[in-house]
Amino acid sequence: YYVAAERDGASESEDKLPGIRFANIDCRGHNVLNIIYHLGKEFQRQIEKYLSQIFDGATFKIAEDDRSIRLFMDSVDNGDNFRPVNVGYGYRYILTLLTVGLMAKQGDFVVIENPEAHLHPSAQSALMRFICEHVISKGVQVLLETHSDHIVNASLLAVRKNVIAQDMMEIMFFYRTANDTEVNIINLEVTSRGRVKNPPRNFCDQYALDLRELMGY
Repeated sequence: YYVAAERDGASESEDKLPGIRFANIDCRGHNVLNIIYHLGKEFQRQIEKYLSQIFDGATFKIAEDDRSIRLFMDSVDNGDNFRPVNVGYGYRYILTLLTVGLMAKQGDFVVIENPEAHLHPSAQSALMRFICEHVISKGVQVLLETHSDHIVNASLLAVRKNVIAQDMMEIMFFYRTANDTEVNIINLEVTSRGRVKNPPRNFCDQYALDLRELMGY
């Protein structure tokens, strides 16, 4: 499975494709509603369960007629249903990630670019918990490309809490300096306590740098 950085949020509606069976989800998420619809009510309940955990009570609903499938969402569970455009980009963007995570089976390989797109920091952390607890734990190999310290820190917490074993995770840091003609790659060492040994400059350090200046030390 491949989810591209250039993906779109789930559409508000899609033409219904009766009886279709997708071997793979579109890398930009264009057919995600049809996939969720055809995988059935139990799959849809799983989507809403994890959506609610990541967004603290969010709801999800698919409505249909003879020709189309329509998506409705809300940020809280109060019985209201809204078009996704009136809820927030993150709610639509995460549907493709949840669908891929739930579809993937043992032995599958999942590639996700920028999983943090349009997500609040707490949602980024919760998404990474979902990936560690419910995707990697199934025996799925996951490759993430991220610029988010929240994604990285949540993965380190998963190691610290023994959600995933220390030897199941690798962090590779890519960088280039003004004098480099090629990209440099460092395979960072992660301890069993979820710490990165000897982190390089510019690796998830901007928050600490800003805090030092704000606090005056």
